[in-house]
Formats: sequence, C-alpha cells, structure tokens
Amino acid sequence: MLPSTHVGIYGQWLTTWKPRVNSSEIAVILEDDLTVSPHFYKYLKLVHNKYDKIPEINGFALQGMSIKHAVGHSSQTLEGPEDCLVYLYPVLGTWGFSPSRDNWIHFLEWFSQVSQDKTFQPYVPGNVVTAWFKTFQAQGKAGGVWSIWHIYHSWKFNEYTLYPHFKGHKGLTTNWKEAGLHYTKTASKPSNELLTEWKSDYENLPDQATHLDMKGVVQD
Repeated sequence: MLPSTHVGIYGQWLTTWKPRVNSSEIAVILEDDLTVSPHFYKYLKLVHNKYDKIPEINGFALQGMSIKHAVGHSSQTLEGPEDCLVYLYPVLGTWGFSPSRDNWIHFLEWFSQVSQDKTFQPYVPGNVVTAWFKTFQAQGKAGGVWSIWHIYHSWKFNEYTLYPHFKGHKGLTTNWKEAGLHYTKTASKPSNELLTEWKSDYENLPDQATHLDMKGVVQD
C-alpha cells in the first residue's frame, strides 16, 4: 500500500507491510530505482513455501549482487558457495526484500519499542553499515540508513536472509544506483544482469541452505 504523504525511507520500509499473525500474504518491498525479473514472483513463491517455517530465516533477498559487510571486506563482492542455488547471510538485501511474516512482525514490534529509547544505538560490531550509520548520524542524516535496525535485530536474534545464487550474479532485481541519498551520481550500468530465463533446476532447493558469515566464509 502506497502512503498518501511523504514518509521517507523509514516509512517506506516500516509502514509498507503490517501483516496479521494469520496472514498468508507474500509481500515484497521494492525501492524506486530497481527493475525486476519476470520470474521474481515464481521464485518468491518457491522460497516462501520451502523456508517460511524456519525461524532463523527472516526473509528473502532478490538481488544478485552484494558486498561483504565485514569491516575491511566491503570492497569485495559476496560470493555464494559453488553449486548452491541459495545461501544464508546475516545481512538483508535491500534491493528487493520479501520478509518472512513472523520475523517481520517481531522486528516491527521490537523496533517500535527500542526506537523510543533515544539513548539506544543499533551498532553491530564488525559490520560496515555501523560505520556508515555513524557517519550519517554525524551529518544529521541518520534517517537515511533504516537498514541498520534490521541488521541489529538479525544479529541480536541470530537471524539470516536467504539470497539467490544464479550464475554470473544474475538477480531477480537489478539496481540502477540513481543519484540521490546513497549515490552521488547515477551509475553507467545496473548493478547486475536480470534473470530472464527460468530453468527447472532452480526449483530443486536444498532442505538446508549453507550459512555464510559477514566475510562470506562458510560456517560449519
């Protein structure tokens, strides 16, 4: 549901979907500089059906490209394990995100409570987004980094986001990186290729997805 007034990035993410406890809806939150693959909903139905009941999975990223979020590694591209269709990562993907209903309800309730404490800071040790958030705070622009709250919540409650792993970093979304709050100028090309061909192999999802840490290292 689109708001009738300007609500900023926080409002766009945190008021867009407020599901009921018994809701069977599948929601996806998209920012305005994305293009989606024609297969994004087919994929979402598959992963929600397969993984929604796993408590540690807080949602499903659609992007094909991401950085590593560990401090000192953020210039590196996140790579999923070879031959894995999907993998779990402790930071959500904001270039198209479909929350898991129960985890999203818990996150919204948690945020509503902790955000009332003006002394609370959602700093996650070793995560580069914490450094970005501190910079925005110093500039009086903390409202531009809503994701730090979700990252903190995931860290506190040991949750992961499921990412797709198509060859060549093809994604269910691509980001045009338009000039604005987070980019100083529009990129010359989108972040990654879109997935335009669906293969039946993509439906053979593993029962247990591999976990990566913020450095992109497989966890035992």
